[in-house]
Amino acid sequence: MRCTVAMLKDVGKRVVERSQISFRNAVFKSADQAYWKVLVSEENRKVRKDKLEFIKIRKVRLPPKSTVAPLSIIRHAFGTTVDVLSTELKKIEETREIGHAIFYPIEDGVVEKGDVIGVIKVYPVNVGSVDTAEYIRSPEIKPNLDEIQANMVYRDGKSIIRNPVKVKEAWYSRWNLGEWRMLISEEDVKLIPGNSKLIKVRNIEIPPNSIPVPLYGYRPPFGTVLDIFSPGRPRKIEERKIITHALFVPFEEAEIKSGDVIGVINVYSVAVGGMVESIAPFLTVSETGNVVLRENGKLIRIEFEHRPFFFRRSALGYFKPIISTETVRVSANVPEKVMVEKIDIPAGTIIQPMSGKAHAHGVVIDVEFEEQRFVEDDRVIDNAIVLSPVDGEILRGDMIGVIMQFQISPLTYPEMFVKRYR
Repeated sequence: MRCTVAMLKDVGKRVVERSQISFRNAVFKSADQAYWKVLVSEENRKVRKDKLEFIKIRKVRLPPKSTVAPLSIIRHAFGTTVDVLSTELKKIEETREIGHAIFYPIEDGVVEKGDVIGVIKVYPVNVGSVDTAEYIRSPEIKPNLDEIQANMVYRDGKSIIRNPVKVKEAWYSRWNLGEWRMLISEEDVKLIPGNSKLIKVRNIEIPPNSIPVPLYGYRPPFGTVLDIFSPGRPRKIEERKIITHALFVPFEEAEIKSGDVIGVINVYSVAVGGMVESIAPFLTVSETGNVVLRENGKLIRIEFEHRPFFFRRSALGYFKPIISTETVRVSANVPEKVMVEKIDIPAGTIIQPMSGKAHAHGVVIDVEFEEQRFVEDDRVIDNAIVLSPVDGEILRGDMIGVIMQFQISPLTYPEMFVKRYR
């Protein structure tokens, strides 16, 4: 298929370059290891709540055959990185450089030069066609890891702490084993479009050696969780964390009720020992929350009991482009729903966004299914939710993002897994 890619050629002058490309659904196989790269601001930048900012960062070099995604959990007192911008339009098979981060502020403040504003996960992949999927091998990993002097910035009560530290980038083993955890609101909150809220949720423990990843497409009809929050200093992957709040961005006026499920996260283990520690406390625990759906134009709440669910994710996945089927004017910092070419999501698969593929006039922050269904069912994406740092226009036929689709296999009896690795 052919589509148009619109990227910011010059961020400062907002120069947009449009190119025609050929793109097909491609198959990839990821390595058993991945690594982190730290995003460090190269400038002082005043930020305002809910106003997306392009922040120049210390350049990050990506080797050929690699994909990236932000590491969840808000990393800076004033906000979170939602996407990154490459300096040039290049294929996955080519070397690339990231020069800017797209930063979503959660309060007014100043990001200073040297501040850590986010972390990205880098996944080495080999890419092929559907016909050659069975012959694709996992790539070798040769990460370029640095030790960086930077500032960890966090809030301690009413005080902003800017702590100079040495940050060491690291690689980790991917076991592709995960569990689902529901983000359940513990408060009633009235929502205004574009006015984000840090919503108190039932505490979720993220065990040592685990990373959380939002589950794309599973949310209320009126908004999405952009990131999650753990109070105090940013903690290492090796440390236990408690998620207490979710950063929720509404698309329309609505109200979240206490007990509503506002999102779902996947919690992946990066070490078998970590997965055992993760599974053990939750084998007999179930949670109840209200799933919010829209039916005949009205919001309805259905009580849902979530039992422990653990799964193995395939190392084999699919890249699928998100292509607009309409021309839409977008306003800066106002979430916009965009109709897209329908994307089939087969039963037993999950999806997540691929970073660095944002449109010049918007980042896809979530997708919408024709009908909300379980992961065990076939689903179809027909809309995307876009948030733009600038006023602009998305044209019919523009590629506005890319999703990665993975097959999963449920671990029906996780206690057997625990016994095996004790």
